[in-house]
Amino acid sequence: MVKFQEEVRMVWSRYNKIKKVYAPSLKSDVYFTRKGFRHLLGHENHQSVRDRSEVKERFVLIDAAVAILRSARLPKSRKRDLLTHLHLEGYYEDHLIRVIIYKDNAGMYKFLSVFEVK
Repeated sequence: MVKFQEEVRMVWSRYNKIKKVYAPSLKSDVYFTRKGFRHLLGHENHQSVRDRSEVKERFVLIDAAVAILRSARLPKSRKRDLLTHLHLEGYYEDHLIRVIIYKDNAGMYKFLSVFEVK
């Protein structure tokens, strides 16, 4: 059985290779950054706020996030903390998945999170 920290390292290696994904609905690339990975882990102020099972669920959905960014149509937006957060939804293996991205001050879209809509 793989220890959690080892699993985190393996997933980080895979995640870090993504770099960016072109999202036709945005007519722009979405960058996969360290901030997005830390958000998947649930890190806020150097403390984990997600339990391991939830983190593992989100890890499994990284491939779904890539597929949805490549195929989703119109993003929905909402303002939060002076940043515009967008979410794109799509079905992946018969599950409704939501991908959260944000646009930074430089105008670049960045991946923030992915989860199943229940």
